[in-house]
Amino acid sequence: LVSSCRCWTGDNIMTAKDEPSDEEMRKRLLPNPSDEDLIAAVTESFAKPGQKVSIVKKLESYDDKNFWVDIDGTHYLAKCHNGVESNDFINLYTEESAHEKSVIYLQTAIMKHLNENGITTSLPQSPINDHELPIPASIHEMPVHSEDDSPCDLVLRLFSWVPGRTMDSVKMLPLEALADAGRYLGKLSGALSSIDTSKLAACKRYHQWDGKNTRDLKGFVQYVDDPTRKSMVESVIAAFEEELIDSKEAEKLPVGLIHADFNDANILLDEHCFVSGVIDFGDTVER
Repeated sequence: LVSSCRCWTGDNIMTAKDEPSDEEMRKRLLPNPSDEDLIAAVTESFAKPGQKVSIVKKLESYDDKNFWVDIDGTHYLAKCHNGVESNDFINLYTEESAHEKSVIYLQTAIMKHLNENGITTSLPQSPINDHELPIPASIHEMPVHSEDDSPCDLVLRLFSWVPGRTMDSVKMLPLEALADAGRYLGKLSGALSSIDTSKLAACKRYHQWDGKNTRDLKGFVQYVDDPTRKSMVESVIAAFEEELIDSKEAEKLPVGLIHADFNDANILLDEHCFVSGVIDFGDTVER
């Protein structure tokens, strides 16, 4: 399968002077399916004959498009992956074992490992029809934000639904909930540390949101209008460079696989405000 998306295939923040950055491409290749597009794709790949697919709610997402869907009374999360990761996976999976370099493969391996080690998160569901992909997923041609790059072959995955409400949706949190989140993060970190990353090349990728690449934020400081805030950002970047990079102190720190986005939008709570699960492994890296 060759992607029909007329888009960038670089693997770093900037591969040439006239090429867009990773973040710019993510905005251009942000999935933009209609409700009808999404329902048709889910029906084709994941619904058995006669089953009805409906959208319960569109969910917030930064780079992808997520939908809470219902298939004959069972709830799932449908994720339409950004064109950058989709093309990365599509271009790699046809080569033997090369799919192991993709971010989508990394996320799948992490979710499987965590569920096997007592951490509740979504699990990808296999398409109903036979497929040649190395992970549970399907590929569909869908529109993206940029008309110049539409349509684009995008990876669609269906995940088990993890019940709960996100921490950021609770207006008043007891202190016990924050303490429990800290304990859960420790448990999550312990489980991630036991993953064999030797075949997960994507965890070592360049990722602009990776904390170790803080100095690369210099190019964005110009967009901070408030002088006080701009000075604050510049001082943090300068301290990062001086105290961690230039001093070589960063090289002494332990390295391991981390979630890298453990915030209140990705932490799920039960009815008693205790952590019931964690979601969103799009930023997971080895740091």
